[in-house]
Amino acid sequence: MKKSFMLAASIVLIFLFSYGFTNEEVGAKVGAYAPNITLTSNGKTVDIEKYRGEYVLLSLWSSYDASSRLRCNDYNAYVKSSALKGEKSINYLSVNLDDNEKLFNEIVRLDNLNTDLQYFAGESERSLIDKFYNLNSGFNTYLINQAGKIVAINPTVDELNLLNP
Repeated sequence: MKKSFMLAASIVLIFLFSYGFTNEEVGAKVGAYAPNITLTSNGKTVDIEKYRGEYVLLSLWSSYDASSRLRCNDYNAYVKSSALKGEKSINYLSVNLDDNEKLFNEIVRLDNLNTDLQYFAGESERSLIDKFYNLNSGFNTYLINQAGKIVAINPTVDELNLLNP
C-alpha cells in the first residue's frame, strides 16, 4: 500500500512539474501566429484581422511599466515621423492594459499620444491578451507580418525603418 501511494504521488509530482514547464512555454514567440483581437475603445473598434496582408506593430503597455510606456512613446514618435515624411508606415496598434480607463486617457493626454492609435483593453480583451501573450513575463511589442506571424519582439525603430521602402 505504501509503495502504491509513493508511486501515485511520484506520478502526480512529475505531472505537476512538467505542467509548470509547459505552461511557461505558452505565449507569443517569434514564428507563432498572433491571435485575432478585437478592441473597442473611446467609441472606435479595431480588429487585427483586418490588417492581414500588411505589417502590424502591436504594442502592449501599461502606465505602471516604465519600459513598455517608453516603447509606446518611441513607436508613437516613429509613426508620426513616418506620416510627416509621407511614408507608408507600418500599421500601429497600441493597447493599454491598465485596470483604469481614466488613467489610460490621462496618460495618453500627458504623453501626447495619437488617440487614433491608442486602445484600452477591457476585462475580456485583457484576459485573451494575457492568455496568449503571457503578460506575467512583461509587456512587449510584437511585429506581425502579412501572414499574421510574429516576426519580432520589441523591434527597434531602425529595424522598423528597414521595412519601409
